[in-house]
Amino acid sequence: TFRRVNGDRIDILNVQGSQSGGKCCVNVATHFFFLPTDGGSEITDPKKLKEYHCTFRDRLREATEGDHWWGYGERWTPLFGHNSALP
Repeated sequence: TFRRVNGDRIDILNVQGSQSGGKCCVNVATHFFFLPTDGGSEITDPKKLKEYHCTFRDRLREATEGDHWWGYGERWTPLFGHNSALP
């Protein structure tokens, strides 16, 4: 999870792995400190704030699709064409 505090706002980016492995999704969120968190709790430590506590949140995806899960690892190679191109 990556967090950036900018004045009265925090931006959060979280990479969520699939329970079955081999793919992940990217959660993004923004929260303003003057608002209560989703759930109503007070923000005591911005470093512990999770994206699902934020008022404004979504997953990176095409506008026309639901959740988008990106594949990774040996089972997924369309971006490079073959595994040898992966670091």
